[in-house]
Amino acid sequence: MQNTVCELHFHTMESSYCGHVSAVDSIPLYKKNGYDLVCVTDHYNYDYFTEYRNGSISWSQAVKKRLLGYETAKRVGDECGVTVLLAAEFRFPDYSNDYLVYGITPEMMLDHPELHELTLSEFSDFAKKNDIVVIQAHPFRYGQTIMPVKYIDGVEAYNSHPLHNAHNAVAEKYAELNNLIATAGQDFHQYPAMLGCKTLFHGEIRSLSDLKTKLRSRDFEIIKPEHPAIYND
Repeated sequence: MQNTVCELHFHTMESSYCGHVSAVDSIPLYKKNGYDLVCVTDHYNYDYFTEYRNGSISWSQAVKKRLLGYETAKRVGDECGVTVLLAAEFRFPDYSNDYLVYGITPEMMLDHPELHELTLSEFSDFAKKNDIVVIQAHPFRYGQTIMPVKYIDGVEAYNSHPLHNAHNAVAEKYAELNNLIATAGQDFHQYPAMLGCKTLFHGEIRSLSDLKTKLRSRDFEIIKPEHPAIYND
């Protein structure tokens, strides 16, 4: 059985203000470091749609900008042999929390311009209706708020961003105590993050459907880095 080494938390310079590496450069780097699959989780929140709200661009143009990083990464992935899937890191106006969502599609983005303005509760209802897995990213990083677990499927129990302390040990215990899916990700923004963790899925993943099934069945293990970032637990 072929396993799949995956990155579940990755930002591109093309579509995330905080991204410092282009998808053109980062996907070959993932290939070099032994990854088979990368989920593009560029930011999707109120601040990224200012031009749409002030009438400067249409909704379809706004979505196109959100998808540029993913589409670039997918093209490069197809060329170098890395599977690239669309995901997103949502933030809602009610709290400054971040949520990794797996199962979002370009069609959903185009058909639902209201998504970035919903509360977590409202988005949770949308996610359940549309078969989306919702994972709270770095839930114990400074500035995050713990919300009722009924709104989420899991938490990012291990985040290896080199510049933020995610209090991973606390997040791992929280996931265990609440029977939540416990994921991991590098939260890649810049080159040093490539020293981070990997997620090893048991079996092959080629589609969003495969990914969601593996996440929900918890058919994976976290491979932590030999040399964790200095700011992490």
